[in-house]
Amino acid sequence: MVLEQFTVSLNIVFLSNIFFLLLATFSLNGFLSLRKIYFFINDISPNLLVLRCAIFLSYIFIFYSCLNFIIPLSDKIILIFYAIGLIVFIIKLIKKDLIIGLKWQFIIALFIILYLLNSGYNNDFDYHSHHIDLYKNYRLFEFKNNILDGRIYYNSAYLILNSATFLSFINISIKFLSAYVFALFIWDVREYLKIDSSNFIVSKILPIFFLISVFLTISKFKNIGTDYIAHIIYLSLILFYLFIYNNYKEYFFSKNFPKIIFIILAILIVLKISMVLCCLICVHFFFLKYKNKSLKNIFSIYIFVPILVVFIWIYQNYFLSSCIVYPIKSLCFLDDKSLIIFENNMISLFAKSVKVNYWDESLVSLQSMNSFPFWIQSWFNDHFFKILEKFIPCLIIANLIFYKFLKKGKFTQDNQLIEFQNILFITWLFTLIIWFVEAPAIRFGFSYITINLFMLNYLALKALNLNFIQHKKSNYLMKIFYLLIFMMIIYQFFRIITQ
Repeated sequence: MVLEQFTVSLNIVFLSNIFFLLLATFSLNGFLSLRKIYFFINDISPNLLVLRCAIFLSYIFIFYSCLNFIIPLSDKIILIFYAIGLIVFIIKLIKKDLIIGLKWQFIIALFIILYLLNSGYNNDFDYHSHHIDLYKNYRLFEFKNNILDGRIYYNSAYLILNSATFLSFINISIKFLSAYVFALFIWDVREYLKIDSSNFIVSKILPIFFLISVFLTISKFKNIGTDYIAHIIYLSLILFYLFIYNNYKEYFFSKNFPKIIFIILAILIVLKISMVLCCLICVHFFFLKYKNKSLKNIFSIYIFVPILVVFIWIYQNYFLSSCIVYPIKSLCFLDDKSLIIFENNMISLFAKSVKVNYWDESLVSLQSMNSFPFWIQSWFNDHFFKILEKFIPCLIIANLIFYKFLKKGKFTQDNQLIEFQNILFITWLFTLIIWFVEAPAIRFGFSYITINLFMLNYLALKALNLNFIQHKKSNYLMKIFYLLIFMMIIYQFFRIITQ
């Protein structure tokens, strides 16, 4: 009798999880179907969804942050949020105006279900869940008296976004947003492969390369944390940036395109401060705008959206820790900054794989450990091999896939990613160097490594006089895409069964 009751209870939990994930997917897809609020125009890849989702996340970050000044983000508020999305979904379904067809809605939901079942949690879950509990139960101004873990001061916008999609009576809902963005990235890669483009490398080769890299790195949910969603958004931004320039130059130089760029960069910064390096893409963007004599189109009234996103995040930081960005000494307004210095050194040493009992060391000792000659050996013995473990297979698999498109010959303009691409390459390389010097753990620099690895491979092929040649009637890469998806799904089934 007891066993039967347990089995029934288990089935109810299982079915409620599936039911939630299905409805939550429909709800967010309903919001994404509100086309006019995202600054895309209908004939320019309206179904590229990661950036559309990132813009939506910017809006709800502003809304929920302001709401949390007044009241906690209770389950009632979250239920209303999902209900509104479902109402929009139903209206768009009736009008046949959904951003994704109903069949693919179910397929995306199925992938999210498989990805999350028996998925476990990442190492940061304890303090992330504590931060989410604060949002669910208190106003921002009540946080200080209820903080149990000092890591709360490492404030990420992702935690309030997670709170905005988390229902406390459905545990799996705390994982939903990460899996949803991941699923949208897979959808976007498929869309790029379908689009007729003037640049084969940008619309076909690069998306597949990024997909392989992402699959090898976050095949398990517990590896995703709060870090990799920001990296996925940045990879999507790079794809979109290159694609729009090569196919829709008029739109690239229009007033709407900078709105998208600035909002995405703002949400990246507040998701993960290490993503501030993404802003270096503006060096190349401003240069192209200057050459096109369209710099005046950069700013508009909508600039208040990214400014407000960053301002709210800074205000939250200051209220929690008296720092604009914690734990950067020069951005903290405290008389005694010894704890700030300690935290800064500790997180830096952790990223460099220097494993000691930090609390037993003096500040002078920790600072000396942060010198390059001290930490490089520890990093090489740990993080370096983790990077090789992820990216060497990526490089091998990608080149085996792309081999049939390579042909010996002189470099042509068709093989250029974008005009003045060397400027972009320099910014990418500079980003990688800063990451390596400051916080060279893969979780802080996944997208930077992926982009630079592609760049180095691209330059190596160029040095060997190997060009990519498009086979216009071939659906080879789409078959490769479905093969990669199939292998990912098989892996998820295997993971679920064996756990």
